[in-house]
Amino acid sequence: MKIKQVKVIKSKLQSYWYSDKIGQEFYVTSISMFDGEFKYKVIEVGDHNNNEPSPRYLDSDDIKVIKEFDGSIIRKIVISIHVDGETNASND
Repeated sequence: MKIKQVKVIKSKLQSYWYSDKIGQEFYVTSISMFDGEFKYKVIEVGDHNNNEPSPRYLDSDDIKVIKEFDGSIIRKIVISIHVDGETNASND
């Protein structure tokens, strides 16, 4: 899959979710067309507390591509047990 690392360079509208993210970098994939404009889907990284994040998109005119590479998206599930009153839990 083609993945791009991009930097937000502007925001066409102040109401866009990334209007306060100028200068920040994101990983994106799968360019799509909405309302006659090309947009990239943001690859959400990090911990989402077991919730599927809502898809977010960046307008192609509002970003600068830093690099493009072949890659994969890997989802990982972490299950942990916290015991009240104990500092260490055994894996036995």
